[in-house]
Amino acid sequence: MQFFSHSTVKERHFMTQKFTLRHRLRYRFDNALSKGIWAVLAWLGLLAVLFIVLISIIITAIGIGPNDEPTNFFEAIWLTISRSLDAGTFTGDQGNQFRLTSLFVTLVGIFLAATIIGLISAGIDSQIESLRRGKSLVAETGHSLIIGRSEELIAIISELIEANLSERGKAIAILTPDDPIEVNDDIRSVITDFKTSRVVVRSGKATRINDLAQLNPASARSIIVLRGEGESDAHVVKIVLAIAQALPSGSQTPIVAQIEDTDTALALREAIELNVLTVTPREVIARISAQVSRASGLGVIYQELLDFEGDEIYFTPVTENYLGKTFGDLLLASSTATIIGMKTASGEILLNAEAARVLVPGDSAIGIAEDDSTFALDLPVIVRNSDTARTLQPTEKKLERTLIVGWSDLTPLIAEEIDTHVAP
Repeated sequence: MQFFSHSTVKERHFMTQKFTLRHRLRYRFDNALSKGIWAVLAWLGLLAVLFIVLISIIITAIGIGPNDEPTNFFEAIWLTISRSLDAGTFTGDQGNQFRLTSLFVTLVGIFLAATIIGLISAGIDSQIESLRRGKSLVAETGHSLIIGRSEELIAIISELIEANLSERGKAIAILTPDDPIEVNDDIRSVITDFKTSRVVVRSGKATRINDLAQLNPASARSIIVLRGEGESDAHVVKIVLAIAQALPSGSQTPIVAQIEDTDTALALREAIELNVLTVTPREVIARISAQVSRASGLGVIYQELLDFEGDEIYFTPVTENYLGKTFGDLLLASSTATIIGMKTASGEILLNAEAARVLVPGDSAIGIAEDDSTFALDLPVIVRNSDTARTLQPTEKKLERTLIVGWSDLTPLIAEEIDTHVAP
């Protein structure tokens, strides 16, 4: 048994409100308006049908028609529709009552037509603005997907454009929390010729699965996650985890993530079962700077290998005729590339691998070629004479003197890299 105090009953009495039919209709109409332009057009269409039927019933019931003569219901519908759609129709009508009725129908028809045209125009403008704001689906496959925005974005796009020269119609899709119109303007202010590529910018948060799904990551050729200004490594990790949810199980789509902390990068690679490569820009810059400072001309070589102009480093699967052969045999397998190493079936990278290492299914050759489309193991197997092979002896480390002018957070990393190549 439940007991209610007088005050509780009184409160419930005051909180209960009865709604009139007008309130309910207004409420349903407001809800319909909130659903968008199509709901409003449906309401206007229903209103127009009701108006035509009502006027037709009145014309039939009162017995007014052309020359104030009676007409049937279906003829009244036709007369009402024609005067609603064409404002000049009623000018030839005869009979005072029918003229007034036609004038009223025409005015209502003009109002409804103007409203529908205005709504359609507003809907088109809204759709165009939505497209400019980057809220539509990217129906692409084999595209390069860039998530985030940083100062490296334009440089990455430029390199991808060069990489896509051998393939027409390849898309570079970008997901950024910033205004896509602003991002597009920034890109086009620097890059004026996109050659065979096209750039698509969408707005959203990559940590939201729905926003990420707009870019179709499951069909992307590669995914690059940038660490934006003011963002932490934790934010990049969240994005990679969101990508893991969006990709199918066992996906081998390469994911390159920009992470500043070395420990965080290592933990991410170990925690997730995806083809994730973490890049720490500070370490890369420091290591390249240290190497370039020790050998004159090495910077030109790095520039040639790391950008997409000229020759680059590519991978290609080992063909069947080389399976069971050695890496030494693979060195002379291509007429269009220079073989410099191999990638094992387990994903290990071996530069200048041991000549006696046997090639197995799943291994790939690493070579320097003009383009990935030209890299092929097109030469027959040549059996090498092991007696003529020379074994290179490791060079002795020598004492070196390096002058570093100025100081930055890269200086300790540069010194550490130099230290690994010189005598203590």
